[in-house]
Amino acid sequence: MSEVMAILHKMTTPLWRALWIPAIVAIAVIYVFLPFESFLRQPFWDLGVYRANFGSGYHERVLNALNGQLDVVASLTQEHAWLAIVVALRDWTGSFENAFTVVSMCACLVFLAVTIRSCGWLLALVMLFHPLMTNLLMSQIRSALAMALIYVAWRWRDLLVMGPSPTDNGGQTMHEEQNNSQHAWLSWIWALRGALAIMACFIHTAMVVMLLLLAGSYLVSHLARKSQPQALVAMVGVISLGVLILSPARFLLLNTLGDRRAEYNVDVTSTIDLVIWGTFALFFLVRATRYLTRPESVYAVICLSVFIATSLVGTQSSRVFALTIPLFMGLFRDFNGVEYRGLLCWFFATTALYLKYWYPVA
Repeated sequence: MSEVMAILHKMTTPLWRALWIPAIVAIAVIYVFLPFESFLRQPFWDLGVYRANFGSGYHERVLNALNGQLDVVASLTQEHAWLAIVVALRDWTGSFENAFTVVSMCACLVFLAVTIRSCGWLLALVMLFHPLMTNLLMSQIRSALAMALIYVAWRWRDLLVMGPSPTDNGGQTMHEEQNNSQHAWLSWIWALRGALAIMACFIHTAMVVMLLLLAGSYLVSHLARKSQPQALVAMVGVISLGVLILSPARFLLLNTLGDRRAEYNVDVTSTIDLVIWGTFALFFLVRATRYLTRPESVYAVICLSVFIATSLVGTQSSRVFALTIPLFMGLFRDFNGVEYRGLLCWFFATTALYLKYWYPVA
């Protein structure tokens, strides 16, 4: 029987691979045209800001201020790449609204592919309609696009596969990655991946922090292969650094660079949010030995912990966690038995609460 199943798998795999990209493209297209704002208590706030800014000609004033000169710091803090991308898409599609839709669609494609790779189709489709993900992909589109570029640079093989794999390291085993790196002809791919990561920072400066936390997750995973106590200490250190950057040091740094967001006010995280995600964070930190050698899992827990810790000190950074939700869902695979079922039950129960609040029945 197993031999028959193996033969059928070999016969159907090419077909499924051929349908993989059309399937996620179709889902992304349908997704971005769903009337989410009609079901919400209020319109998407961040998307409204983008509409107002570009409608007032803000992009022209900022880009014209360069006078054709290259200013790396100004381009980074004022995110000129984001402005240029939206203007180019406006010229191509005919309107800023269409440009925003294209951005959402591209981000949705990448996030969906990475989530499917991490946890499979069922959980990926459920998570796609989670309010945190919906708000990210349909409203916080600049962050979503920037993180999508990082995912493409980091986990580009996720766009070419159909489901989760136990050799999950961007779609390849560590041994294969080391062998591939020995081929000189792959050097241009690494250059392209680096360029995408840099571009992400010029779309949204918060990606500098996301890349720093990502580097920290690889350090933790490297240490875990030698000493798990050292890895745990390093993990706490990375979380503390993230909290420091995103809370007290954030305003000092933004003021120094002249970033306009130094004076932004943020909403305080609700108690129910802290209970929901704090429960996940506490469980994953207590059971950290189950996933310490997997950098993507470590990365998800670090970002979740940073979100919880910054919320406790009065700084809202839920977006840091939302950007790593595809990897967070993959964390469930590191557990089995009662723990796995408990995680799923807590996830579905809390998702139902979110859906009830965000999409009230009229």
